[in-house]
Amino acid sequence: MTDKEVIEEIIEETGRSYAVWGFSPAFGKIWATLYLKGDMTQEELKKELNCALSSISQSLNMLEAFGLIQVSNKKGRKNVYSVERSFQKIHKKKMEHALRLTIDPMASLLSARENLITNKDTRNKVKELKNVYSRAGTLMKNILKIN
Repeated sequence: MTDKEVIEEIIEETGRSYAVWGFSPAFGKIWATLYLKGDMTQEELKKELNCALSSISQSLNMLEAFGLIQVSNKKGRKNVYSVERSFQKIHKKKMEHALRLTIDPMASLLSARENLITNKDTRNKVKELKNVYSRAGTLMKNILKIN
């Protein structure tokens, strides 16, 4: 295999692996492309990956929101995207994002609604679910303290 073929295979596999976690394949492909090939504009990524500009744009916005890429204006008025290379920072940011947007809100909702349920079985199930989310939040917060 040539270097180009190996890199393309890695980019494709990264797209598939991110899809397993609920992201679009473009999300993973863009991250891998920036990691392996260096900084690019949105238009360069579109050309490189042969993806729709809307898919590139949406994925770049998500990657930026997760802190997995940085944006600068190196090429005139066009944004240039570069990848975060520290896997520790990447995973820390992903965990912080999951905690902030899913775990903590769900634990709060379950706590607030638990006593409103009159059916004992359902209330116990909600209480169990609340405990699962609370333990997950505690675990994630403890892991984040280590980093």
